[in-house]
Amino acid sequence: MTLIEIRDKWATRGKNSSLLRKDLDKLGTDGVDGVEDVMDKLDEYNDTERSDFDSAEEYQEARDEVWEEVIAGIEAIL
Repeated sequence: MTLIEIRDKWATRGKNSSLLRKDLDKLGTDGVDGVEDVMDKLDEYNDTERSDFDSAEEYQEARDEVWEEVIAGIEAIL
């Protein structure tokens, strides 16, 4: 699987940071500029907690924004 295929897969598929991380790991992207930034964004996505927000809607919006940043990070590597 290439970075383009990974981007296309996860831009249109349900959000699953664990599986996306596995896809990136399988690709062997260690040392590729920008991958560490994507991994950091995946960590931020996972670390976003509902208790930090006043409403479920705000929580979901925050996670959606971080996910978009993850996809944009993959696009930046291309």
